[in-house]
Amino acid sequence: MQKASLCNKLVAVKKLIKQRENNLRDKKKIVREMGIMCTCNELKIQGVVELVGFDLENYAIAMELMEGGDLYKMLHQIKLPITSEQKLHWAVQLASAVANLHSNGLIHTDLKSLNILLSADHTVLKICDLTDVMPATTKHFEPHGTPFWMAPVKTLFSALIRL
Repeated sequence: MQKASLCNKLVAVKKLIKQRENNLRDKKKIVREMGIMCTCNELKIQGVVELVGFDLENYAIAMELMEGGDLYKMLHQIKLPITSEQKLHWAVQLASAVANLHSNGLIHTDLKSLNILLSADHTVLKICDLTDVMPATTKHFEPHGTPFWMAPVKTLFSALIRL
């Protein structure tokens, strides 16, 4: 992710890296993410990083800038002291964001601390990386996500699918 200015507003830009520009699968994933983000904006889903714009030619997404970075880095590298009140506040925000996605028929299948961003003051939390968001009505569920972050049943299901 890079910081950029778009219409006098600071945004985060996610762009396909040079080494993957010719990878059709990666191109499809980023275009799919653009579509999911457009849907989230249209439905006004709270708790998800907002789409600001996109560039289909360059496979780039401009989104709301969350200057606090991801939750993983904050917990494991920065290691700021976190009060019980702050943990509870984050838990409520995350549960609300997931409920908002679900109530709109969407499921984020790769929810982990790396895909949760924080505001600069670490008070607001939002879900990002909508690459693995799927409609809840999907009939043929394909395992998505990061295996080490999956619930055991999902990991077992993934292993059985591959047999």
